[in-house]
Amino acid sequence: MSQVIVLREAMVFFTGSELAIGVVLGCWLLFSAAGSYIAGRIHGRRSFTWFVAFQFLLVLFFFVEIYLLRDAGSLIGLPLGETLPLLDILKYSLVLIAPLPFCTGALFPLAIKAMQEISGSNSADFAGIIYMLEVAGNIAGGILVTVFLYYGFSSLFTGSLIILLLLIGGLHYIARVHALNQKRNVIAMSLVLILVCFTGLWYFANIDAIDAESRKLSFGELNVVKTTDSRYGNLAITQDRDLFSFYTNGMISFFAPSKFHSEESIHIPMLQRPDAVNVLLIGGGISGGLDEILKYDVERVDYLELDKTVVQSAVELIDSSTLENVYNGRDEICKIHYGDPWKFIRNSDSSIYDVIIMKLPAPTDALTNRFFTLEFFKDAKRILKPGGVLSFGLASEPNYIGPELLAVNGNIYHTLKTVFSRILITPEDFNYFVATDDNGEITLDPYYLGDVMSEYGINTEYVDMYYLADRLDANRIEFVRDSYEEIENPKLNTILNPHAYFDNLRFTAKQDYIGDDSISKSFLWIVPAGFIALFLICGAVFFRRASKSTLPILILLGVAISGFALMSGEVILIYAYQLYVGYIYERVGVIIAIFMSGMAIGAWLGGRIASGNTKQSMWMAMALFALSLYYILLWLIIPAMPSFSQPMIEFILSVLVFMPGFAGGFIFPIANSIYGKFTSDYSISAGAVYAWDLVGAMIGAIIPSVFIMPYFGLLSAVKIALVLLVVVVLLFSLSRNRFDSLEH
Repeated sequence: MSQVIVLREAMVFFTGSELAIGVVLGCWLLFSAAGSYIAGRIHGRRSFTWFVAFQFLLVLFFFVEIYLLRDAGSLIGLPLGETLPLLDILKYSLVLIAPLPFCTGALFPLAIKAMQEISGSNSADFAGIIYMLEVAGNIAGGILVTVFLYYGFSSLFTGSLIILLLLIGGLHYIARVHALNQKRNVIAMSLVLILVCFTGLWYFANIDAIDAESRKLSFGELNVVKTTDSRYGNLAITQDRDLFSFYTNGMISFFAPSKFHSEESIHIPMLQRPDAVNVLLIGGGISGGLDEILKYDVERVDYLELDKTVVQSAVELIDSSTLENVYNGRDEICKIHYGDPWKFIRNSDSSIYDVIIMKLPAPTDALTNRFFTLEFFKDAKRILKPGGVLSFGLASEPNYIGPELLAVNGNIYHTLKTVFSRILITPEDFNYFVATDDNGEITLDPYYLGDVMSEYGINTEYVDMYYLADRLDANRIEFVRDSYEEIENPKLNTILNPHAYFDNLRFTAKQDYIGDDSISKSFLWIVPAGFIALFLICGAVFFRRASKSTLPILILLGVAISGFALMSGEVILIYAYQLYVGYIYERVGVIIAIFMSGMAIGAWLGGRIASGNTKQSMWMAMALFALSLYYILLWLIIPAMPSFSQPMIEFILSVLVFMPGFAGGFIFPIANSIYGKFTSDYSISAGAVYAWDLVGAMIGAIIPSVFIMPYFGLLSAVKIALVLLVVVVLLFSLSRNRFDSLEH
């Protein structure tokens, strides 16, 4: 449960980047592995005392983590709304995430030792029991957090519930231990005192108000008038006199009211089709876009907003009769629709809109990048009438477009160009793209547009003929167009290869080492070199016929690579979930719960096979081989997902998340049983196997997120995991005879 809440808080601090989830998961697993390894080395008969102590630390560090993540911006001097490069996310995650996962990792071997201490037995079954209980707790926690988020409860409230249950469980555990000594009585009384304090805080203080106040820490002196969570992320609204700023996961989304930008973004495309009948507006209605569209004699305006919570909050705070009437369904022309705009477009009839205006944030994450892809542009063109206009804007630079920003906007331009034959781009510090097909005519002639405004009686405060004449300078228009046209080898921005998103990551890191192309070029050599090294190891094992001393290493290697494959697959699927469904912030708890459910069932079945003590190495090799087949399935099914309905996509992704969890749970007790034959102490064995599993998973979370997917695409991460699994399956096959002799 704490993992899910920390992941959500980290998404807010790291501005909603899905790849940041992989980095945070990797750091979580690294410190969990460290805690598991160190605690596994604790000897003597004080394991129970250490177990209770780490439970107390878990309670303490949970709230420390929440505070650190919410106040991290001011602690490290990060300006509000600034996006961190992925390597900086990794650096700060290593500092901010450490205490809590260290405690959760330490509790695993300590729980096994405590059970051994109480029972007086060194049974290997304890590891499987504790593993299944841990997995079951993760399942319940993931579901609970998701349910509480859905009903609007805060992170602190949800966390306090679980902490209370943890403390009650600890007291019950102490009460069941025979012959309590004085030291344990002191521990019990301390826990009772903590329980009373938490109960008092819960009932006599407003914990939701405390949560809201702590959310404001990252905003410094800004006046935060509202903060709340929705399925798409954390929403915070600040007020400066009459201006409201809307932040989603720490990133500025828009200002309201924003008269100047609303006039500019609406009238440049609308003046191309001043007689438009049907208009589709995607975002921007809150900041004033609806008022500007209604200045034309339109018959129908469909207004799409992803998040209903944003509109509800705007209606509460902003004095806008148009927005209030549309929200309450009292406007006969405008109709508001909530949810995924792409889903709305796919379900719309063909050729119904004269103009589509997109007022969306830049593609800084997988969710927003979808609206600038080849697939989206094709769907948008389908619902436009012949000669209809599509328009959107991207931040730019007025006099010189740097190579990083040119890559972001240029790739989107060339993607748009494959769908629409005619495209015009406005210059200055914000480029508006206006596109149509062969049947349409578009122009940026300021005098023609000014005449249209006069003819149709369009009254504006800022955007008039004089402004247009200054803004739409012919030489600057030509400069921008030529800059985009002259890009060598442009990359199309697609769902599976979201180059604009990843180019944006590199743009934010242009002063950092990750922005250096030498890193990506070096990585092109590092990956093949690593594979060659593994195959050389494979050859060495073949010629040596796997001496007995290499078998423990092979077991740990198999566990580490399976951990890599499992976590790499989870990161890939989290990213795919955001691509195809769109609300990973809400569903991250459910995804982890499904993954852990697979692990629980796999651990139960693997535990039964481990207790049978026959052909365990064969079962482990078969599980690794099954994981290889799973990655082949992943390679085939991810590109095919856009052709499925959204409920079917959610079902398929749930199944795909469950399957590697099952394999990982199945492998753990078997590997622990085999490795325990070499250590003769199953608590030490469990700590070592668990640590190697977590180290592999840590690498599987970080490497795809930081290097593979940003530079090589989603399916490249699938290929790398598949190759590693094939290598380890081959190693097990070559070592089969030695394992058979060990088991007999």
